[in-house]
Amino acid sequence: MKNRNILIILIISLAFNLGFIMMFLYHSYFDPKPFMPPPPPKNDKIHSIMNSKEMKDFKKQNYKYRIEYFKELAKPDYDIKTIDNIIHYLSNSQKQIEDMVIYNFLELRKQMTDEEAADFFGRFHERYNNRREKYQNNDKHNDFRKTKRSPK
Repeated sequence: MKNRNILIILIISLAFNLGFIMMFLYHSYFDPKPFMPPPPPKNDKIHSIMNSKEMKDFKKQNYKYRIEYFKELAKPDYDIKTIDNIIHYLSNSQKQIEDMVIYNFLELRKQMTDEEAADFFGRFHERYNNRREKYQNNDKHNDFRKTKRSPK
């Protein structure tokens, strides 16, 4: 190669390296960080509800039923009665988990002041509404629900 071509490649390489270093320096020192709202206060009561021994037992039981359900579905000679029984146990297990959460939230609410409850449960309400709106406004999700698939 001619010396001129090597010099041109060297200058281009140097320009890319300087550009990379400048970008790194800019993002490290001069780029303003986006505003992040403070995290919600950690509520040890909620943590204790969701991780209590009773709740863990319910979750293990629910997980066991789900595994049984999928194992039964995987069998070539699956039995509808067995699947119906597993579904019944699975729904009862899920209902027990939901009941425990709901009643523990009720007990937690009794211990809170009105302001604490408005803040804490208001966050749950906002999160639920955001999820609901996300799925209602998501055309791809709605189209999937509306269209019927034909079996192959």
